[in-house]
Amino acid sequence: MRIVAALGMLALSAGCATTSKVEYRVITSPADMKGMTDAFYMRRSVLELSASNVPAGKTDVETTIAIQALPREAQSLRIGVAAHRGFLSTTKINITKVENTDLVKSIGVETTDETVNRINQIGGVAVKLIQSAAMLGLGNISCLSPADGKQIFELNPTNGSETFKTVRGNCITVTYGPLPKEVIRVQDLPKNTATSLYYYSACRDADVVIQQTDDVVRREKIRVSDPAYLQYVEFPLKGKIEHHSQCGVSVTTEAYTATNPADIVGALTAQGKAIKDALEAAKKDEAK
Repeated sequence: MRIVAALGMLALSAGCATTSKVEYRVITSPADMKGMTDAFYMRRSVLELSASNVPAGKTDVETTIAIQALPREAQSLRIGVAAHRGFLSTTKINITKVENTDLVKSIGVETTDETVNRINQIGGVAVKLIQSAAMLGLGNISCLSPADGKQIFELNPTNGSETFKTVRGNCITVTYGPLPKEVIRVQDLPKNTATSLYYYSACRDADVVIQQTDDVVRREKIRVSDPAYLQYVEFPLKGKIEHHSQCGVSVTTEAYTATNPADIVGALTAQGKAIKDALEAAKKDEAK
């Protein structure tokens, strides 16, 4: 009867809410990868600016500036992740990375993810265009010129605000917005324990101000990743988590078929009867 009772407890456990589980580990040596499914870096952001001139009438041109927040690897912390194998359930994970990087593009749970929109090598970003009209060959010296090519600036949101210098002077300022309320410090990432949460670099708004000329100031808002802090979402029972081009994630849940309670009851009844019959047969053997 104790065995039957144990089966009953098992059935009750199976009826409890099931969650997808993974385990994280900080990777500092080859030995740390033992048992891990894969490893990745959290995201940080860089600012890319480039200018180009387009005709605006017979004598005028417009300088168009493309502002992009691009994802890069925060290589100060490498994190291993493994599917958690429990007694009653097993989580299967599949990680797709941005090409030629260790940045997670999407992480699928209990399904092979082949339908993610492809991100190009530098991250696939939303391009903001700002324009300032100037006479060709005349006017004030601009902060950004097509002759400068693409310029990359390393972003550090923990500074709160930063000023960047082009070949024409300190004319770019980035001011970071507050952290989301639910963030945790990256040091507090749960390690070597099962969790149902997926962690990613916290997202912050950033205001980019470009003093294009003495008289023209342009402002744009972008989203950047702050790897010093983490946000999180819960893994679906089945589905995928996909990273946005600048920052943040989306969770897609697929249909999941839970165990039918009637099947559990049927299995419990069958096993209980089998145990009862075995015990009765053993008593008869002893009586002979």
